Amino acid sequence: MSKGEAPKERVIDVRVLLARVTELRELISIVQQQVNELSMQLSELLLSRNTLQELSKRSEGTQALVTIDRLGTAFIPAAIPSNWGSEVVVNIGRNYYVKADRELAIKMIDEKARGLENVVNARRRELLQLLNEYNYLQQLLQAIFRQARAGASQPT
Repeated sequence: MSKGEAPKERVIDVRVLLARVTELRELISIVQQQVNELSMQLSELLLSRNTLQELSKRSEGTQALVTIDRLGTAFIPAAIPSNWGSEVVVNIGRNYYVKADRELAIKMIDEKARGLENVVNARRRELLQLLNEYNYLQQLLQAIFRQARAGASQPT
């Protein structure tokens, strides 16, 4: 635009804005659900690591109650053998498991947790961008509707 020229008016198609707001609402819901699921997985990984660390502080041949489901509905008694620290089984993904000692198992879980934390943070950043765009478009639509209402109420 050269000096002295008036800025051009931009024409905004309200239908396009409404369609984008609807799309954003759906995307926000999906990404929020993913963040929640990934955060829950991360919490479980950290719980596993902490349990392995705390279990090593217990005396040899410790008795424990082991939950038989993820909700902690029912528990069964179990004896933890004194050599348990050399026989930890770790899920490495895609239903593959490896036997490792306690220290290596903790390192593997920490590495998996760091990777998952990076994914959670990336999804949270994406969610924030979607929310910012959604809020901006909502404000823009409100301004358009206020302007349309004000124009409709003026006598001709």
